[in-house]
Parts: sequence; structure tokens; C-alpha cells
Amino acid sequence: MPGDGVFISYRRSDSASMAGRIHDLLTQRLGGRKTFLDVSSIAPGSNFERRIEGALRQSSVMLVVMGSRWSENVDGTSRSRLWDADDYVRFEIAWALRHGLEVIPVRIDDAGMPHRDELPDDIGDLALKNAAEIRNSRFSDDFERLLAAIEGRGDAGTQRERSGPRRTILTTMAGGVGGVLLLLLALIAHHEVTGEPISNRIGLVGALALVPISAVGGAWLARRRTRGR
Repeated sequence: MPGDGVFISYRRSDSASMAGRIHDLLTQRLGGRKTFLDVSSIAPGSNFERRIEGALRQSSVMLVVMGSRWSENVDGTSRSRLWDADDYVRFEIAWALRHGLEVIPVRIDDAGMPHRDELPDDIGDLALKNAAEIRNSRFSDDFERLLAAIEGRGDAGTQRERSGPRRTILTTMAGGVGGVLLLLLALIAHHEVTGEPISNRIGLVGALALVPISAVGGAWLARRRTRGR
């Protein structure tokens, strides 16, 4: 059976120091939950791949720590190490995605998220994950948000990534209100030309006003349902 541990995936040449810092704090704050980091969790002489898989099987969450060199190229080439079949970072992420672990990308400072077409197929879904951010200048605050996400108490994602559903609702509302105002202006113009009372058409305005209200309500319910999962 899978465990409830937290597995930290990182590239040593990229973010070893930050990964170690996150590991040490998680070990202090998560109580009985195990936190796996290859340097501290795998004994010298052990089968590296087998021990990694064993640690992954004891985990429910993977943190993918990404610094500016996370997808660095192989020496002397323009090809990212992630495309190597034996790249251990790729192996860890592919295993986690295949077995349904909760995968949280953790962007360090100004590191960017890769696009799906920049990743091998077996880890392409990583690009769709909501990313957390850890900034050296705001480490304590950012770490608390990450911890809350791991414990299921909040969302670790950056504001830009979280804003999608809210933006959809606001856009729908603004469009609906604008449409009703345009219709009212058209009715006023029609009244000025024909003399027909606006009250004859007010029922149509009311019916059309229900359309954006229904759309906003549907978007809100869909967002609530998604957050409740």
C-alpha cells in the first residue's frame, strides 16, 4: 500500500541546497510523515533506482524542485538531460505521474515552468500541474503555503496560476452586464424613433439578463465542485 510520505525530486547541480532546506523543515513540521531526499534516505552501496522506487511507494506527494538549471542541457549539446532515458529526475517524475502521486512543481525564485512540448511524453503532464514558488527573499511565507498544500489546507500555486477560474467568472459577469446595457440603449433608441413604450420590451430585457446570471452561477458551482475534490 502507498504511504503518506513526501518525496523531494531535484537535480543536484541545480537546487541541492534549497531541496535540503525544504527537506529539513518538512521533517520538523510533518510529524510522523516521512520525507525522502536521496542524499539522506539512500545508504551508500544501495541500488539507487530500487531505493528510489521504494521511497516513492511510501509516498503520496512528490515535490519537484526546479531551479534555473533544472532542465539543463547535456554537456556540449542543445538537448535537455530530461530527454535521456536514464535521467533519474525523469525516472522519478514519470513514476510518480504513472502511479497517481500528487505532484507539486516547486519553482525556486525566477525559475520558469516548462511547456508540455519541452518535456518527454512520460512526464508531459508535469507542465499541467499548479506550481508553488519558493523565493529566498520570502522563504518563510512561501514555505508555509507549500506546507499547507502538502497537508491539504490550501493551494500552493502562484497567483497567476490560481486566477484562472476567478477570471472566468469575472469575464462572464462583465460581458453579461455589458450586453444588457447595450440592449437597454438600443431600446431607448427604438423608443425615440418609433414612440413605442420601453415597457413593452422590458420583459425581453429581464429574460436576457438571466443568461449571464445563469452562466456566472454555473461557473461558480463548477469552481466549488473542483475545489472540493
